Amino acid sequence: MELLVPVGSMDCLKAAVLNGADAVYLGLKDFSARKFARNFSIFELKKAIEICHGYDIKVYLAMNILVKNNEIKRFFLNLKEAYQLGIDAVIIQDLGLINLIKKNFPDLKIHLSTQNSVFNSLSVRDNVERIILPRELGYENIKNLKINKELEIFVHGAICVSVSGQCLLSSFLGGRSGNRGACAQPCRKRYNNEYFLSTKDLCLIEKIPELIKIGITALKIEGRMRRPFYVAIVTRLYKTAIEYAGSGKVFKLSQEALNKLKLAYNREFCCGKIFDDFIFARDFSSHRGLLAGKKNFSLSFDFERNEEVVVKESGILKTVILKKDYKKNDILLDFDEIYKLKVDYFSRPLKKVSKVKYKRINKELFLPRFSSIKNNDKIRFFVRVYNKKDAFLAYEYGADVIYVDVFNLDLDEIKKRIGDKLFLYIPRIIYDKDIKIIQKIIRRIQPKGLLVGNPAFLNEKLEIHLDYNFNVFNDIDLIYYKNYLVIISPELSIKELAFFSNKRFICLLHGKIILMTFAHNFQEAVLRDERGFFRINGIYNGSELINGREIAQLNLIMKLINEGIKYFYLDLEKNIEIIKIYRAIINGENVNMTIYKKNATVAWFFNGVD
Repeated sequence: MELLVPVGSMDCLKAAVLNGADAVYLGLKDFSARKFARNFSIFELKKAIEICHGYDIKVYLAMNILVKNNEIKRFFLNLKEAYQLGIDAVIIQDLGLINLIKKNFPDLKIHLSTQNSVFNSLSVRDNVERIILPRELGYENIKNLKINKELEIFVHGAICVSVSGQCLLSSFLGGRSGNRGACAQPCRKRYNNEYFLSTKDLCLIEKIPELIKIGITALKIEGRMRRPFYVAIVTRLYKTAIEYAGSGKVFKLSQEALNKLKLAYNREFCCGKIFDDFIFARDFSSHRGLLAGKKNFSLSFDFERNEEVVVKESGILKTVILKKDYKKNDILLDFDEIYKLKVDYFSRPLKKVSKVKYKRINKELFLPRFSSIKNNDKIRFFVRVYNKKDAFLAYEYGADVIYVDVFNLDLDEIKKRIGDKLFLYIPRIIYDKDIKIIQKIIRRIQPKGLLVGNPAFLNEKLEIHLDYNFNVFNDIDLIYYKNYLVIISPELSIKELAFFSNKRFICLLHGKIILMTFAHNFQEAVLRDERGFFRINGIYNGSELINGREIAQLNLIMKLINEGIKYFYLDLEKNIEIIKIYRAIINGENVNMTIYKKNATVAWFFNGVD
């Protein structure tokens, strides 16, 4: 079993090598999902590969973000340099790039990022050697997967509350996209006066024998933003646990070892959704460190002036900077509790270095030239509704396609009324156990097509549309999905959409915005922060976070049309008559938009995302 370790800097790489890593994953300065880690230059990557290969450690390059059209050439030039240096695999989120990577670098292994949300056996893609499974999969779900690929799971570190790759909250609030490696972690903020969305850290160190039983290939530690001490401690302890499991011994985490893990980094530990453990820590959202003293008792560590610590006062945890020194065994008087956050890490020299064996590529990179594909069709509205009444209204108001949830109880009546305009909406989180149930409904209703939020249904013999959680971000993605009609990523600006060569896609125009998809069954609620509010709705196999303000492109639809975009998506929980309003705008009629623009937003359409 492979132990895969995060390295965000050369010091972290040394810590990984010296403490038992079988493989490391790292990023370059560009195209990495940890944009704010120190990361590696090409020169540093060469050195890292020489060090790792000298110790028979593999190097996986994380190029796991969505790529814009104007970045594609630079992406492949970077990958070419890394390939020639001898990386052992590349981690990819942007699915459209896979075939092009294989064409240019046929022997380079591709690992499919957890951002791709592989929840079932039918969501696996060709041309990849390994699947990094989502943290949201339960143990039995993983056990029942029928996937003839290497399987990798996270065993330690931070947990995203949203399904990875399906979170738009950071980019919506500040333009920093998690899909582009720039997440600002708004899930760690306070909502309703608590850290409602903040999760504990994963720790599966005592569960390794159970993971071996279900055929996991690699155990992955999260933490490319962490310090060398974290990498060293976590790697050494997990390596020991793997060795115990390999020899049939039972590994039990001692109090001393647990204390080291807590010092390395923790937001409290849990066993995650894989073992159906409670994952939320709503009282505090940062590193808790190790309890080092209670009021009127002696301290177990030295503390220095200006050191960052966590303290508890009046039952509330907070991070503070100390204003004076404290010595071990001093009696604590200033706080109710004090927590140590870090200790010094001392490395030792590396001894083995292997010269890089260059893989020369003598041919030019193959990059497709995009010919202009105009959409000469009429302007069409693709409308999602949530009940029978609104389906009938959408039909009456001229919707061209009407999406209705596959589990809606009125499907037979809706199909009878709206006929071939009916497309069934397939939810985003689908497990293997759900597939036959949904297929049975599809066979019974016989809709014209499907709007799929999950890849398990891409091979249905119907017209298939893709929800925007497929994160289609560039012209190569449109080639990859050429057999489908896609809702383009809403994180792209109008300017970026205008530069697409292929304009045959659907653009989000109006209605609700799904900012997060959860594999957790939250109760319906309203979350408030200093800027506004968000709604949590229940959905099939989970919940979703919806912005309190709808998106409304009333002033922008003509600009979009002038740029050659003809297909528009409206996700309507209310105000179905907005379809008529947009038709009137297109026809040049004088329309009072005030009521529909009130408390609305244009979201990403002007600025896009970093």
